[in-house]
Amino acid sequence: RIAAAEEGVAVARSGWFPTLTLDANYYTHRAGVSKEIDWDVLLSLEAPIFDGFTTSARMREAASYLRTARLQLARKEREIRLEIRRAWSDVRAFQSQLASLEKAVSSAQENHEIVQAEYRQGIVTNIEVLTAFNTLQGVRLERDRARFGLKLAGVRLSVQSGSLPEGIR
Repeated sequence: RIAAAEEGVAVARSGWFPTLTLDANYYTHRAGVSKEIDWDVLLSLEAPIFDGFTTSARMREAASYLRTARLQLARKEREIRLEIRRAWSDVRAFQSQLASLEKAVSSAQENHEIVQAEYRQGIVTNIEVLTAFNTLQGVRLERDRARFGLKLAGVRLSVQSGSLPEGIR
């Protein structure tokens, strides 16, 4: 858009330049006074003396389009930088979440093993064993969701930053 707007400024600027035109005609048959003339040439020069206000208005309009295109580019660049920062923040957040969920899984695994050992000794009921097992499974599920979220956030970051492998583009 910027290149097109710059060309528009150049086209509008051309309104200040004079125009030189060359017209040539060849006749195979003519009647009347011009019967003996087989060809003619017309050279004309037009100077835009009275078109100054129109040309000035077109120049201002083209400059306005150019400014608009540059502002749109700057806005788009800011949006892209913001999207990359958001994607990076998502990756960091999922990494932190995954680290804490890994600890939670090991803690829930240890708790489940302790409850099973206590069940074998008759200290706890099977409901408590099932509760510990459900807790372990729930934490594993959350960990797996975080892993998937991390992979997805990594792909989003790659897409936003334009660093996808060549075969995927």
